[in-house]
Amino acid sequence: MQERYLSLSPYNLVRIILGEKFPADSDRDNVYTRAAGLLDSWIAAGMLEQETTPSLYAYSRSSLVRIADRS
Repeated sequence: MQERYLSLSPYNLVRIILGEKFPADSDRDNVYTRAAGLLDSWIAAGMLEQETTPSLYAYSRSSLVRIADRS
């Protein structure tokens, strides 16, 4: 599922919270350093910006869970 989210948009937040790991990752180039770089570049490009006044955003999520019939 991670690959699907990564393919949807170059600005998908999954790139920050659950970035790709590569065999060649090192102390200087890894999932965390890439996430920091992406966040900085998104802010610089205007994709993310800080509110000028204190703000509160409500967020809710709901889902349906099917329970398998075990009889």
